[in-house]
Amino acid sequence: MNKRTVNSNHRLPFRYAPPIPNAARHEYDRHPVIVALTEALKVGNYSFKTFKNYKQALITLIRYVGNKPLDEVTKQQYQKYLLFLIEKKRLQAATINVHINRNGGPAWKFYQEKVLLRNREIYDVPYPRQPQNLPTVYSVDEVKAIFKATTSLKYRTLFRMVYATGMRLSEVAHLRRTDIDQARRLIIIKAGKGKKDRVVMLSAKLLNELNEYLLRYKPGAFLFEDITSGEPLAVRTIQRVYSEATRFGSI
Repeated sequence: MNKRTVNSNHRLPFRYAPPIPNAARHEYDRHPVIVALTEALKVGNYSFKTFKNYKQALITLIRYVGNKPLDEVTKQQYQKYLLFLIEKKRLQAATINVHINRNGGPAWKFYQEKVLLRNREIYDVPYPRQPQNLPTVYSVDEVKAIFKATTSLKYRTLFRMVYATGMRLSEVAHLRRTDIDQARRLIIIKAGKGKKDRVVMLSAKLLNELNEYLLRYKPGAFLFEDITSGEPLAVRTIQRVYSEATRFGSI
């Protein structure tokens, strides 16, 4: 018998659990906790990113507690779970913060207060500090080297727009062609951070480069779209191209 064979009736510790396959994810969509969470987030008009993070955080907790109903998890048990995430799972600070803050995990806090209508709880656990690294600031020559190393006109135009306007990467990725006001040389950013609209200036030089890009690529609804799906470019894809450009540009 293979030594690695595991009795199917033996429940492995959570840290050894395999990634959730797509079929299992759909099963969790029908879980009463996830259904209730989804409805509450929709009523509150929360963003898709918040929904995705909260859902994943609660699925992680559901898998951890096993067959125990989530509404029966005590404060002490949840505190033990938080320590497990910090000490055993060693999740990155940004991920941990979805599960824990000084007033309890955002996802768990939301479920407790908005779905179960319970009183606010304070969780006394070591709080993982975010690394206080200074942002990388490139010189003008280094920025030019990045643009030169970016051979794709699409990505070079995108990087120039981020650099020239100070827009967030996700905001540029989700720009629609109708968000560009060429007559007034403005970019309209709709529902940016904090779900607020704002405008940024579009310089004449950047407008010329943008028109060159539009003439060659002729994108559809989204300014920078995936040619296969017609959806906005994935932020991870953009980051990967940027990383390659900084490497080849010897930054």
